[in-house]
Amino acid sequence: MVAATFKDAVSKRADWACIVLILTLSGLFFLPAITHPDSLIYPSFAPYSDVTVIHWPKEFLMAETFKRYGQLPLWTPLILSGMPLASNQLAMLFYPPNLLCLFLPINAVLNGLFVAHIFWAGAGLYLFMRRGLAASVAASFIAALTFMFSGKLLAHVAAGHASLVGALAWLPWALLCIHLALAERKRLWALCAGVILALQATLHTQILVYTAYTLLAYALFQILTVPAQGDGLWWRKLLRGSLLLVPLPVTFLLVGAIQILPLVEMMGHSNRALSLGEASAFSLSWLTLFVGLFLPTGRGGHEMVIYLGLAPLSLAPLAWRRKGDPRVLFFVGLAVFSLLFALGSHTPLFGLCYYLLPGLRWLRTPARAWFLLALATAVLAGYGFDALTTEVWSRQARKRLTVGGVYVAFSCLLLGAGLSTIYGQASRATVGLALLPVASLGLVFLTVQGKLSRQGLALTTTLLLLADLWSFGRPLLSFRSPEQAFAPQREVAEYLAAQEGLFRVYSPSYSLPQHLAARSGLQLVDGAEPVHLWRYDRFMALAGGYPFPGFSVTVPPFPPDQDLAQAHRGTRPNLALLGLLNTRFLAAEFPMDYEGLTLLKVVGRTHVYENERALPRAFVVGQVKVIPDEEILSELALFDPRELAILAEKPGWSLDAPSLFQEAEVTFYSPNTIVVQVNLSTPGLLVLSELWYPGWRAYDNGQEVKIHRADYLLRSVYLEAGRHTVEFVYDPLSVKVGRWVSAGAALGLSVCGALAIRRQRNRGIC
Repeated sequence: MVAATFKDAVSKRADWACIVLILTLSGLFFLPAITHPDSLIYPSFAPYSDVTVIHWPKEFLMAETFKRYGQLPLWTPLILSGMPLASNQLAMLFYPPNLLCLFLPINAVLNGLFVAHIFWAGAGLYLFMRRGLAASVAASFIAALTFMFSGKLLAHVAAGHASLVGALAWLPWALLCIHLALAERKRLWALCAGVILALQATLHTQILVYTAYTLLAYALFQILTVPAQGDGLWWRKLLRGSLLLVPLPVTFLLVGAIQILPLVEMMGHSNRALSLGEASAFSLSWLTLFVGLFLPTGRGGHEMVIYLGLAPLSLAPLAWRRKGDPRVLFFVGLAVFSLLFALGSHTPLFGLCYYLLPGLRWLRTPARAWFLLALATAVLAGYGFDALTTEVWSRQARKRLTVGGVYVAFSCLLLGAGLSTIYGQASRATVGLALLPVASLGLVFLTVQGKLSRQGLALTTTLLLLADLWSFGRPLLSFRSPEQAFAPQREVAEYLAAQEGLFRVYSPSYSLPQHLAARSGLQLVDGAEPVHLWRYDRFMALAGGYPFPGFSVTVPPFPPDQDLAQAHRGTRPNLALLGLLNTRFLAAEFPMDYEGLTLLKVVGRTHVYENERALPRAFVVGQVKVIPDEEILSELALFDPRELAILAEKPGWSLDAPSLFQEAEVTFYSPNTIVVQVNLSTPGLLVLSELWYPGWRAYDNGQEVKIHRADYLLRSVYLEAGRHTVEFVYDPLSVKVGRWVSAGAALGLSVCGALAIRRQRNRGIC
């Protein structure tokens, strides 16, 4: 017993040492971000980063709103003429670690999230291998490094996908909890898995869906294939296992309600209803598959990076030698499924999943299923290490392995050297192809021949693994100073920010980067966001003068492989419709000599115009016209918004004063609250140039009034004659109910956890 206790203590000490080493390696990889915490991560293969395009503006809005008003912004006015923020997972509004941005510098928080989540991904997989799959310390460590530094994951770090990387880091922890729930028959672990899924819900839907299906598959495999005491018929095992996991979906729904309910509310209004063709965008091709595995490059963009590492690929096939563990088959199956799914439209599998599996119709970019293959490869590489060092290799097996290894190594050496010779230069891809298989398969050969000890193999494999993955992944990242990141178009932003009044800016050429506009206090009609409102997309197709593109991440849409600055040079925007959105200025990288535009200034290549047809942010009209919703779009370009407003439903009042046009004064403006004052001599309709969306409530002199959707997408309220103070408040029921449900669930779990710890301590005393 003493020996067993000593062995357990040594094992725990080794585990802690590996966790600390994983943390150290994470810090070393991101050393520039740690030594210069104000720097921003950019890809070396593209001019833009989602850190600044997507995340920084939201973090800035959160910090500024909290600082000024003591609350979190549930709505963002920064881009796309405003949109709900509470339903936007990329804001990470309800993800606890991200709330550090309210108190600490934004750049440092974003860098910290990347470092912490890469560490968390490695630590989670290490513990899953150790506690779940009973792997050795060395095998678990190798698996952790393979996953956390995989080319696919690092490419998305370079692209600035903070929320995606964060969600992915929780995947191995969820697998660990599911495994322990079934192996130890404790529902507490199912509760933990539910909390993890709830955290993923606050980060990224796609990774949440992939995690959920992976957990379901693993649980079914574990229940049906791993023998356990007392199990009998398969349906009894399935029933018993399912009862153990019941707390998972319940906990997920309750704890994640604060994010899930706004997401569900958004579904009916978002542009994310994808056709099969749209959903299969960014699929891997067979050519990309083979080139990306063996001759990796980041030039094709982060979605096409699939490098798993040649060193891990040398170990993964050896996993078949691990006897007595059927889970090898599961991870082989996961790898095969992920590979075929990532090929998207190039195989029938993606189409079947699109039609049969709930949730996949809302997702796109099948290439991201490669994350699951990266996880499976890491596990199989760990299995392969243990099989190499613990299994007995017969003479015949050693001979086959040696012959096969020599053949593969020689082929890779010949191919890598040949490509270097043909192109006249040795790149990372060709040198890696020539040398890495030789080195890794050489280690395998020395081990099976008994010439390399287990400790020696662990050390050399770790070093080779780091050299392999870091030499590819680290050059994908660059670290820009704030001066560099905020330099492009700074003069344009400063000029527009100096203009008086409340207004919006439209750029058909991305002349105002979103992070620069946010810092300058500018509100944009255009913008880039993976999910936004379909009604706005249709309106902007008319206002921007371009064909309606269907689903698009950006407004206006930019065709692939075209220069952003010149893609819309030939389009002619509708200045009246843009003016309806309070678009006072337009900025473009090309001249726009249209009637109604006045050229104010040319800054570099950027032409800044003033829209003479811009309407104020709030105004009153004296006439309304009721048109069915499906016919409004065809009427929008024909009416004068100064004379009348178009409603989709017949109101309980009437107006007939076409000459009544009066500007209303916006006396208070914040993301969640807008106050408008106006004095009317006759009844009128107050139109606020802000997007209509459920959850906005209006109060006229303290009394709640109905908000009508006017002119297809704007908010409006009916006012009698007299002086009015109208307050618009974004107070969605989905957030209020979600907040209380999540808070109650978190409190209940905390109490249960405290009681469980107390019970465990009492047992220890006894």
